[in-house]
Amino acid sequence: MKTKLPFKPNIYAVRISNSYFVRIQLENNNYIHHHSFDLLTDAVDLADKILEVGEIDVQYWKQENNENSIYYKFLICKEKRQTKAHIWNGLDTFCTMWGTGGLGNAKGYNLYNTNLGRDICMMCSKNSQKK
Repeated sequence: MKTKLPFKPNIYAVRISNSYFVRIQLENNNYIHHHSFDLLTDAVDLADKILEVGEIDVQYWKQENNENSIYYKFLICKEKRQTKAHIWNGLDTFCTMWGTGGLGNAKGYNLYNTNLGRDICMMCSKNSQKK
């Protein structure tokens, strides 16, 4: 059964444990797509496709339960020690460096629940306060 999405749905690529998922909010309920990904880029690609199509097939979604409510909001490349922590907005960083390719090879980046002691990107910090 297909469900039409609202004009601007709340859809996010999120990390739960060690996998990435697509999360959507519909009528004050949160749903998680059944497919998990090893790479954040793959979850973002699925979220973008869902937005493009404008509908979801509900058989592939499960209502989110409370144990999945911890999300990771800092995008960091641990291999590069000098990189800053970027604030994740669900599909991109608040500075839009992820979406524009400005972070280089995105495959080295993961989401974390803390900034791991790194400085936070000033543009992400500034833009996140506007939202």
